[in-house]
Order: sequence, then C-alpha cells, then structure tokens
Amino acid sequence: MIITLDNRRYSEKPQKTDYPAMNNRILEARAQKLTLQELKANIEKGAAYIAGQIIDKTKGRTASNIHNINIISLDVDNSYKDDNKEKAYTSYTKAQAIETVCSITGAKPFMAYETFTGENANGSKRFRLIYK
Repeated sequence: MIITLDNRRYSEKPQKTDYPAMNNRILEARAQKLTLQELKANIEKGAAYIAGQIIDKTKGRTASNIHNINIISLDVDNSYKDDNKEKAYTSYTKAQAIETVCSITGAKPFMAYETFTGENANGSKRFRLIYK
C-alpha cells in the first residue's frame, strides 16, 4: 500500500503549534510502499501518516488531492462537542467498537490502538481502528 509518513515520531500528542510544521513535512514527504506490518511498526513508533499519496503539495490535504488510498482509519472518541463543550455518549471499548463495525460491514481491523488523546472528559478511552 502507498502511505505518506511524517519523518518525525511522537511519544505524546503533538501541541497545536506543532500541526503546521507536521502538515508541511507530510506534504513534502515522498509516499512509500509499505506492508501492513511496516505501517503498524511506524504507527507504534509515533508516526503521523496520510493513507495515500499527495498529488500536488500546493493543493494541501484535500480528498481530491490524495490518491492510492488503501486503508480507512476510524477514530472512536466516545464524545461529541455541543456548544463547544465536550460531551460523552455511549462509550465503546475497542472490542465493542470492533464487534459493532464488524456486525455492520463484516470487516475486521488489522490494527487498533489508543490515540495520544487518551481519554475524553468522562474518562472513556479514545482509539483508532484501521481497516484494509
């Protein structure tokens, strides 16, 4: 699969002030052909990624400017914002989320991990499911 990786690795959630530089690095990065195991290893080391290849770096990270998308990343935050305040709703564990998605789509993720954001305001875990 074709993936574009940030060359910097993070051990904790990047600060908002880090995002512009991260975005620029990813836009300048060369897409790579990776196996699922290589992608998993990079994510476990703290890599940010785009699930495809940027066609024109001047057009940014728009859907029409990313080609060769072979994976879907599903974030489960167990919360939503209402009037700019975070509110929790039915909280899912990773296993429950995987079971729910699988019962609807028949798909099982090749990777599931807790994101840097960790927990929402009510203590529910936030995580990402990645599907091929």
